[in-house]
Amino acid sequence: MMLSYVQRFSCLFAQIEAGGKPVCFFDQDGTVTMKSGADESAMTLHPDIIPAVREIVAKGGVYVPSSARALEELKQSYAAIPDLSFAANDGFVIASPGTPDLIYGDGLLPDYSVFQSDLDAYIADMTDVTMKQMGAYFGLFVDGDHPRRLDCEMFFSERLSDVAGRSGGLPMTFNMHPMGITMEPRDNRGKAGAIEVMLPAVKARNPILIAAGDGKNDIRALQMVKQRGGHALKVHNGCLFGIPSYATGELADAEDCVGLLKAIADAM
Repeated sequence: MMLSYVQRFSCLFAQIEAGGKPVCFFDQDGTVTMKSGADESAMTLHPDIIPAVREIVAKGGVYVPSSARALEELKQSYAAIPDLSFAANDGFVIASPGTPDLIYGDGLLPDYSVFQSDLDAYIADMTDVTMKQMGAYFGLFVDGDHPRRLDCEMFFSERLSDVAGRSGGLPMTFNMHPMGITMEPRDNRGKAGAIEVMLPAVKARNPILIAAGDGKNDIRALQMVKQRGGHALKVHNGCLFGIPSYATGELADAEDCVGLLKAIADAM
């Protein structure tokens, strides 16, 4: 028989029972989203997360979506919940209600206009390759085993200096992922840095720091949360595989993440 969330995370729920308020920094894709259809890149929010987050916030808690995705895309996903804060592009852009957005690279956002136009022409004859504007990031969905994958990687590499020059000298890099490539600013506060920046402004009595994430770009944030005595939750892919050294607990998938959020809301 599966243990209840109160049993699995007894320390967390004891803190809530004692009057603590959860301050949740949750990754988006792979953490609270699910694959939508056959397209590997298409993800949708778990249908039960909005009511769970709304209740947590209404009861004095905090929920911050933290993602590689663009700020406007995150805001659209949570449009039903007013006055949320966001850490977009892995913390490169931070948005909080009533304050100007914080942009890490000396207030600079990349100018992808020429790069986007050139890339669009470059991939025009390619199948199963699509572009994705991600705010401070610019993505190309192309599988690692695609016959033109290496060509696409070279295209990104050869245009780093041009994008940097058009962006006021903002240093740029490109990163390779199993399903694609992203052009992005080289220097970034990261999700751990975003938590550090945002925590002092959190208005919650007896805050309980909770972070959850499934990817490599979540590890440093989970490490930091663990070191600070918070709850760092590694999200797996469909099963419980064990708690890695950088975390304090584990969740199986989006269904498990949302189940925990609902249990937190009920316990507050």
